[in-house]
Amino acid sequence: MTRIKVDPSQLAQAAQELAEVAERLQRLADEAHAIGSSAPSYDGQFGPQAERLGLEALSALNSQSQRVSLRGSELLDISQAFAEADHRSQSGFGTVWSLLSGWREKAEEILPSWLMGWLYRDMGQPTPTLGAEATPTPPGHTPEPRLAPTASWTPVPIGTPTAEEQQAMYARQLRKYELAWQEQFGTALLACSN
Repeated sequence: MTRIKVDPSQLAQAAQELAEVAERLQRLADEAHAIGSSAPSYDGQFGPQAERLGLEALSALNSQSQRVSLRGSELLDISQAFAEADHRSQSGFGTVWSLLSGWREKAEEILPSWLMGWLYRDMGQPTPTLGAEATPTPPGHTPEPRLAPTASWTPVPIGTPTAEEQQAMYARQLRKYELAWQEQFGTALLACSN
């Protein structure tokens, strides 16, 4: 896929310059017509010939002025479309960033620290530790301080599930969170694309 780098302000500036050129062409057309229609006649031929040349210049320059003006307005529309697309993509990335940050924080709360360390081992980021701020912050954003969860001991009830049952419960819970994450992510992507 080809990447196109466009600066909407440069496009808008070029559109403004084209509008100025169109105005100058229009003034030249009016001036050529005025000169041709006011030319003196010599032997009954020079005046009408000069007037005809003035009318031809008026027609040609008017046509060029309209074409340049049309291209300038098209360029201005294109620059506005690129600027709007940039704005929508920036706000969309901000929404996706906040969703991903929220999901990561939720994952830190429910997943064991060894699993979080395994998930982030190849990302070039420090391994999150329990209670530490692990979410990378976007530029210009100050993270809110978070309290570390306190460990509490709960007595093990009689009839504790076996290791296989615990793994099955964990897998069901993990699948439930994965489905919720996918649903939220799909909703966020749809919101970004609109």
